[in-house]
Amino acid sequence: MDDAEPPGTDATLSGLNLSTGSLTPGFAPAQTSYSVEVDFDVMSVQITATLADSAATLTVNDASASSGEASTPIHLEQGLNTITLQVTAADGATTESYSVAVTRQSEIDSPTGFRLIGGQSDGIGVDGRTVSSVGDLNGDGIDDIVIGIPRTFNQSFSFEGAAYVV
Repeated sequence: MDDAEPPGTDATLSGLNLSTGSLTPGFAPAQTSYSVEVDFDVMSVQITATLADSAATLTVNDASASSGEASTPIHLEQGLNTITLQVTAADGATTESYSVAVTRQSEIDSPTGFRLIGGQSDGIGVDGRTVSSVGDLNGDGIDDIVIGIPRTFNQSFSFEGAAYVV
């Protein structure tokens, strides 16, 4: 008579973390799809996944991984990168897939915009000497700014101020 318990059927994770960024939504064992945004400077991430059943096995992007240990670095292209985790229960038949959509932000360069480094406006200033962030007005994914101009010359020879959205 064999009193050994049959192999487990638990193919879930009990924890999931990335080396950079925060998962959205936050981790929950029943949640299988996540997303995270990272800065352009982030060239790779490592995933640490913890198995609910230590007898289960784990792969990250088809490479064997150890429960509770950081994966090998996963190179990120600019834009969307999908990382797939596959958990196989001890019975060898029960599986669960998890996916993490990692969006690596675009580099801001002269054709698409620029980066301002400096102080923040308090909303009080002289036109031409104040630059203010106004969020993403045109829906291109890049926050826009308003630059005030103290005087502009028009055809009637008057000097009027102006503001430009960049």
